[in-house]
Amino acid sequence: MIGQVKTDQKAIAGHYTYDKDFFLRLMDASRCYSQAVYERDDETREAAQRRKLDYALAACMARAGDQTLDVGGGWGTFSGHAGTAGMRVTSLTVMTTRRAGGLRKAPKRG
Repeated sequence: MIGQVKTDQKAIAGHYTYDKDFFLRLMDASRCYSQAVYERDDETREAAQRRKLDYALAACMARAGDQTLDVGGGWGTFSGHAGTAGMRVTSLTVMTTRRAGGLRKAPKRG
């Protein structure tokens, strides 16, 4: 039955058994799964993805020095973007290999 802890754990674990190259074929360099925010038809996906991340921070009225929690942020895209904006970021993921990639993308701050 879907929606139960036992079946959800199995489905989640199955999702993470795919090699990272499988997912990277579906995503651009930003490693965002979700839609982007385009201003023009000829705009690059990377620029539209950055705009989406900027919109997310603006919608939360986030500023440098603020703290944020990124749940499920294993690829590190949002965490890296927020960190670059000067925010303190805590990121949680169940996938240790993606966590390592996210840590590499995060800016190093004291």
